[in-house]
Amino acid sequence: MLYGLIPLTDIHSDSASWIPINPRLLCHRGGRSAHGHRGARFRRPSDISREPRPTRSVCLVAQQPHQEGGWHPRYLPNLSYRPGASHERYLGGNYIAVIEGLEGLEGLRELHVESQRLPLGEKLVFDPRTLHSLAKSLSILNISNNNIDDIRDLEILENLNQLIAADNQLLHVKDLEFLLNKLMKLWKMDLNRNPVCLKPKYRDRLILVSKSLEFLDGKEIKNMERQFLMNWKASKDAKKTSKKKNSKNEDTHNSCNSK
Repeated sequence: MLYGLIPLTDIHSDSASWIPINPRLLCHRGGRSAHGHRGARFRRPSDISREPRPTRSVCLVAQQPHQEGGWHPRYLPNLSYRPGASHERYLGGNYIAVIEGLEGLEGLRELHVESQRLPLGEKLVFDPRTLHSLAKSLSILNISNNNIDDIRDLEILENLNQLIAADNQLLHVKDLEFLLNKLMKLWKMDLNRNPVCLKPKYRDRLILVSKSLEFLDGKEIKNMERQFLMNWKASKDAKKTSKKKNSKNEDTHNSCNSK
């Protein structure tokens, strides 16, 4: 639930705009909220403005180290959609821990949130409501260098065609195969410097599971490479089926001889 308003300067103009606060990302200074986010909380109702709330407004509340020590929340500019506004958002290098509050940006096509300055051990996460609101529009997503270890929840982004998730902690090829089976329009994916890249047959397995993928980790997937892998897999599957069939026939023959 949103409450309270904070005055900000809009990134597209010099005028101040009012923006709602999300209390989920606020807590007492030096402590943690129920959601595990450090920061500061307004302690009295008088600390919060009573100005009218704008329509279709968005607030990202992040964490930023104070010059004198400790932490306090950082309020990013109003990201609400306006006619003629850009369909791209570049928020890399901030202190964002949770991507949320973007339900009013149904037309957003690009979102760049790479290299957030997170406390040690924390990772960037997405609010499911925000992902749902971007499911139809988002085509480019950059989440590199955010300590992320699971991206299966991105399956809802049905029109995503470029995913940049390098320098994270992705580990399991099966999770990536699951995602690629859902993202039928994805043609470019960068997972460089993730632990999963060291897994045996990592590249081969991802190429085989996605017919739309054209570039993986900065390298083009050529038709010859894909066809070779498809032929290899078909041959392997045929041998496996034949071996299974022969084993079944052998078991049947032995069973008959024992009677």
